[in-house]
Order: sequence, then C-alpha cells, then structure tokens
Amino acid sequence: MSITFHPANNYAFCAANNLNTIREEECLCVYDGHANSNCPYCKGTGVDRMEETPFEMNVANGNGWALLEILGITPDYSGCEDAQKFLDGVAFVRALNNVGHEPLVTEASEETGTGGCRIIHCGRTPEQVQRYLDTIEVIATEAKRRGVKITWG
Repeated sequence: MSITFHPANNYAFCAANNLNTIREEECLCVYDGHANSNCPYCKGTGVDRMEETPFEMNVANGNGWALLEILGITPDYSGCEDAQKFLDGVAFVRALNNVGHEPLVTEASEETGTGGCRIIHCGRTPEQVQRYLDTIEVIATEAKRRGVKITWG
C-alpha cells in the first residue's frame, strides 16, 4: 500500500493546463524483440505508455506516516491540510537540521514474524528523506499558489 500527496484536484488542473506528460518505455512483455500480442498494458505494440502528472509524490504507507509526523501533521492514511502547514513543517525540520533523526531516517532491518514469516524493513536514507522534503515543498508551494489544500491518500 502507498500514500500519494498532491494539491487538491491536481489531475484535473494539470489536464486542463496541459501539464500531464506521456512516458513511453519498452513493455515488460517484450522478449527477444517481440511483444506479447495478448499484453493488457501495451496491447501487443511493445510500447507501454504511462501518463504522468506533476506535483505528486507516492510513498510507502510507513514513509508517508513518518513524513506527516515529522512535519507536525496528524498522521493518517488519507487527509487534507493547508499547504502552509506543510511549508512550515519543512522549514521547521530544516531549521533544526532534523533530517538525520527519527522518525524519518531509519536503518534497514529484518525480523521473523509470527509463524516464521520474514519481514524486511528497507529503511530510509538521509538522501531519500531530503528528496521527500524537497518534493513535498514543491507540492506545497504549488498548492499554495493555486489556493488549494494538499490531499493525500
């Protein structure tokens, strides 16, 4: 599962303003130079086309939860908040130089769960945390410019 952060009504705004882009890449169904004619993604063309919308960030649930916590926003798997609160949170974290502290930066770890299942925690590097802060700042700045809130879910 994951959480996507974006300005409210982002897709519609970007579509209306021709900001969405199409990314094309070779489809995973291509083998030895030939596409699978039954592929549901490329429909046998060998080219997978994906629409991309700017001002969005998708992160794992745990990463989204930790990001909200460190920014001073009540964590939840979905919600809506003023862009300024995100901007204030980013400024606060940077003022404290808190990028290297919990709960954002974590070491990778592995454990055995109930019944012997293997649980892997991938961790978050300082570079990853910096990228999250930079991206959420861009999203919040754009949301503020549009006069809308940031939504996530």
